[in-house]
Amino acid sequence: MPCYTYGMDQSVQWKRGRTLKNRPKAGHVWTPRSHVVNPQMYIVRQAVESDLSKHLGGSLNVLLCGQSGIGKSWMYKKVCGDLNIKYHIADSANTSRLQSFDQLFETILNDMQPRRHKSSKESKSAKGNIMVAEGSIQSESEFEIRRADPFLELVKELHKKKISLLVFENLERIASEELLTRHLGDLVALLDNPYYAKFGVRLLLVGAIDDAAQFFRRSKSQETIGNRLREIPIYHGLSKDSVGRLCKIGFNDILGAELESRELAFLTQKVAYLSLGIPQRVQELCYEVALQMESMHYQFSSDDLETMIAHAEFQLVRGSLVQFHTNLVDRLSPLPNTRKNQVLFAISQVDAEQFTVKTVQMELKSSFPGKEGQFVGAGQILRALSDGEGPILRRTNKRGTYEFSHTGFRMVIRSILSVKGGCVQVRDVTQGNYKI
Repeated sequence: MPCYTYGMDQSVQWKRGRTLKNRPKAGHVWTPRSHVVNPQMYIVRQAVESDLSKHLGGSLNVLLCGQSGIGKSWMYKKVCGDLNIKYHIADSANTSRLQSFDQLFETILNDMQPRRHKSSKESKSAKGNIMVAEGSIQSESEFEIRRADPFLELVKELHKKKISLLVFENLERIASEELLTRHLGDLVALLDNPYYAKFGVRLLLVGAIDDAAQFFRRSKSQETIGNRLREIPIYHGLSKDSVGRLCKIGFNDILGAELESRELAFLTQKVAYLSLGIPQRVQELCYEVALQMESMHYQFSSDDLETMIAHAEFQLVRGSLVQFHTNLVDRLSPLPNTRKNQVLFAISQVDAEQFTVKTVQMELKSSFPGKEGQFVGAGQILRALSDGEGPILRRTNKRGTYEFSHTGFRMVIRSILSVKGGCVQVRDVTQGNYKI
C-alpha cells in the first residue's frame, strides 16, 4: 500500500459563500471523547452489532473487547437503546482503586439508596483530670450498614429498578490484578446460581483486552466461565468508505462546509490512512479540521484545506499520541533513508494485524523497488524493535510473528515517515510545520 502524498489540484481555489443561520459548533458534531452516542455521527458495523444484539438479548454474560478507541462504548449503548435494555455502568477503574468488588458494590448501593447510607450515630463523652485541668472530650462517629452480600443486594436493587445489565467498563484496568480477575470470574459464575439468576441481571464486560481466556487465565474455574460468557471482539476499525461517509455527513450535510468531491476524497484518504479507521482517532482529526474551518467562518480554499489537515495531524501526534511519538523518535535512525527507517515505514503499511519477516520483506520490495539486496537484515531489526523498554513491536504466540505493541505506533509512523523518490523522509513535528 503506497504512502499518501500531499498536494491537491490547485485549480480548486474557490471560496465558500454559503452561510447557515444555525450552523452547529464543531464540538457538537465531532465528539471524540463523548460518552453520549451521537446518532447522526454513528456508523453501523453490521456483523459485530448483530452478534452483540443477539447475545445481549440472550442468557449469557458478554465480553465486548477491542483496542482503545475502537468504538466499544458507543456500540453497546446504541445496541442497548435499540433493544430497550436498561443498564448501569460500574467503572473497573474504581474497582482497581478500591481493590475490592464488594467495596465498589457498596458505593453503588449507597448512591442508589441514600437513606441507608448512614444508619446511626453514637456519642460518647469522657472526663478526665489531666494535671490541674479538667476537660471533656466529645466524639461523634457514624456507622455504615455493612451488607452481608453486597453483590446480591446490588442485583436485587437493579432488578427493582428494571435494570437487567451491569456493565463493567475499562476492564483492562484490572487485567494485571490477579485477585480482582479471579473475583470477577466468581461473579460470572454466581449469576448462574438460581438464587442470583432469578433476578435476571447479567454482566457486560467492556475493555481493551486481547481475549477472555487470557484475561481469566488465573481463575480456578476458567472452563466454567467460558460456558457462561460470550466473547465478542471488535477487530477492525471503520473502512475507508465508512470514513468517507462520516466526513460527508459531518462536514457537508451538518456543518455545510460544501467540500467538493475531490476535496472530500482527499480528506477521506488522509483521515482513513492516519487513523487506521479507529473511530476515536477519526473523530479527533475531523474535530481539529472543523475547528479551523470554524475559525475561518467556513471561507477557505482547497489549499487551506490541505493546511488544515496537516495541522490536525500535528495536533494528534503532539497531543494524544505524544508518548508514542517520543518513543519512536528515540528509535529512529539519525539518517532518514537507512534500513531501519525503511523497515519502520514498511511495517506501518502492512494491513494485517500480525506479520512475519517475509511479509515485511515483501512490503519493502513494494515500497522500495530495485533495492532488494538491502533487506537481508529485516528480521534482526524486527527483533530489536520488540526488545527494550517501551518496545514498538511485540512477539506473538506464533513463532516468527510480530504485531504492534499499540496501534498508536503505527499511526505515528504513518504520520512522520513518508517515501519520495524511493527515499524515506522524516517530518520534524517539534516545529509545528507538518507539510513536506
